Amino acid sequence: AGREGVEAEWEKSDEFRERWKLKARELLANMEWRKRKVTKRVSARVLFPAAPPTLCWLLKDETSRVEAEEKEEKVKAKEKKKAEKEWEASRETRVGGWREFMTKKGSSKCLTA
Repeated sequence: AGREGVEAEWEKSDEFRERWKLKARELLANMEWRKRKVTKRVSARVLFPAAPPTLCWLLKDETSRVEAEEKEEKVKAKEKKKAEKEWEASRETRVGGWREFMTKKGSSKCLTA
């Protein structure tokens, strides 16, 4: 059971469901915000072009820029997830080091001159 049991219990709790709803709401809001931001940029460029490009080129340029931003965000999220996984994997080493330090601290005596 162990960790899986604890996770299953957590997923059944009301607090988990509330956090899940908030996270889903946040993600949906971010997606909508990005969509509106792109639409606003495209319409602003169409209405007030510095150098009048064709609409197709403008949409293609904006779309490729947004896709590049999304790729970058995905890479950052992937790196963060990897770092968290490595941190979690090294837990036993860190905790073991702390426990070892605490046992040595209690057994050794300070030397005074």
